[in-house]
Amino acid sequence: MIDFLSHIRKFENLDGIHWLTISRGTAENPIVVTPFPVRCFIATRTTDNPNIATALVSPIITSLDIYTFPFVDIMAGDFLTVQKRHYRTNELIGIWNGIVNLPEKYQTHQRANMEMRTIGDIDIPSLPPPTQAESVIHLHFLNLDHLRIRDSIMHQVVRYKFADIPPLYIDGFIFDHAIVNGVREDLFTGIEPVEPYYSIELFYDGAKLPSFIQCLVNSTFTRANGTSGSGWHLYARQSITGWTEVGGLVEFTMQSITFTHETTFRNITIGTTFGNNASNIFITIVGTDIEWWEIVDINGNVIMAMPYTPTIEQADAYMYQY
Repeated sequence: MIDFLSHIRKFENLDGIHWLTISRGTAENPIVVTPFPVRCFIATRTTDNPNIATALVSPIITSLDIYTFPFVDIMAGDFLTVQKRHYRTNELIGIWNGIVNLPEKYQTHQRANMEMRTIGDIDIPSLPPPTQAESVIHLHFLNLDHLRIRDSIMHQVVRYKFADIPPLYIDGFIFDHAIVNGVREDLFTGIEPVEPYYSIELFYDGAKLPSFIQCLVNSTFTRANGTSGSGWHLYARQSITGWTEVGGLVEFTMQSITFTHETTFRNITIGTTFGNNASNIFITIVGTDIEWWEIVDINGNVIMAMPYTPTIEQADAYMYQY
């Protein structure tokens, strides 16, 4: 199988590093669904303008193809921001914004085409290059899914002298290994620099907290392709504003515990019972991992839940994408 991260690195060495951020909702109230920027690479696509009214003004339409990992949650209508940074100095080179179409998913990656709203180079003065006695080291902090878990750090150190760089402590994560200029080091404590620039990726084992839940519902529904269905489906992304463990259970603080089903138009409340107007089963998604939960108590917008084992039919529920 193709190592997609290695494929990305081929483009980075030539064209800088690209980071992807995804938002959805309205322009007035956007909700960021990627707590940490995601690695990607981009390619520009040009097509003839089919609109006669605007063809004379804009004969060519430019869009952006974005390639990223298959587990990244991209949906039609999402607002994407791609930042391009220099792979050595981490300088911001360009920003692309726009609305994305439904991505094409493959086993190793996915490709989404974005109608660009803005595109351009960033007018930022270059940093002075290191002297012959100095080296610049950029530290990038990633989890094992290659998602950035904190901002990068730059060190300027004396060349040919060992620089002590212990892995940074990050709450909820454990240091796993480092990649130093493409070479893996399991016991990384620092570096004796001989080159002017170094890019070091520090990988941590751990999972980011879920940002939303999807409730289990049993009724009629409409699939993403417009066809109708009936039965178990996972519906309505409700945002999580807090998450903590309490006495072996997990406490979720929700933005709201009520949502309106877009097919049946009934209001459904998250609670401790299950029925036509209530749901006590939900899932959380972190990366590619789906966890099932059953609500055992609720207090206002705070729900207490325990792990749940779904039936075969529930586990095969259609997942409503939005």
